[in-house]
Amino acid sequence: MTAGESDATSVTSDPSDPSDTSSTSAPTTDPCPFICDVDMAVPPACDPIVQDCPEGQECTPYDSSGGNSWDATKCVDITGDAQVGEPCTANPLTEGGDDCDGGLICWYLDEELHGTCIAHCTGSEENPACPDSCETCVINGDGTLNLCLPGCDPLLVDCPVEGDLCVQDPGFDGHFACTFPAPELAPVGAPCEYVNACEAGSLCLNAAFFPHPDCGDADYCCAPICDTTQGAGDNPSCQGVADAVPGVECVGYSEGEPDACAPGAGACVVP
Repeated sequence: MTAGESDATSVTSDPSDPSDTSSTSAPTTDPCPFICDVDMAVPPACDPIVQDCPEGQECTPYDSSGGNSWDATKCVDITGDAQVGEPCTANPLTEGGDDCDGGLICWYLDEELHGTCIAHCTGSEENPACPDSCETCVINGDGTLNLCLPGCDPLLVDCPVEGDLCVQDPGFDGHFACTFPAPELAPVGAPCEYVNACEAGSLCLNAAFFPHPDCGDADYCCAPICDTTQGAGDNPSCQGVADAVPGVECVGYSEGEPDACAPGAGACVVP
């Protein structure tokens, strides 16, 4: 059993935040999944994965209904050259487009529509890919949105956007991805419903593998992140919860070979 088999997959959402994302599957009834899934107001005019617009333009999502969500796609002129990880400014959501280079989108937006460029997924919806093998491709909204979320190492706290959490990837590929924190973060040993609802340094895991008594009958519980290179049963990150959770060990998050993107990352669980 790997720690990666026991994670929650949903992310809390904030409908007032245009950068808000939430997850594709859920131990919750939250109506907004990893990237808010919406009913398409109009048929997609282009494919943001294939990028089938004329030369000099790109396929981008926009808000066709004025509902403050990306619900359709269209071709827009490429007007900027900002690269992945660089600051950017998005046009109003009803217009679509930004000053990122082609194939990128301005994400993690604040109230003034300033954000950071990240890549669109490439390939196909059945076999999507990202430029960086440590990134996570998340597709939702009937293909309206497809994003390569930055990868991260939870032991290093290396997300490019300050304040973001490094959480388990909702695609279950063994990687970790950066996302915004929930409004309230739970400490280790507390129940959680969302993948981004635990304090930094912990993961929201299936309570069957981290049966902390303070989690009671909750399905998911915040468990400590640990460094597998520091041992299993005697791991210092797990010793603090060993009395409450007998038999807890540091187990690698990735199944099989260690994840090259976060090679020592694990979680304190009962194998």
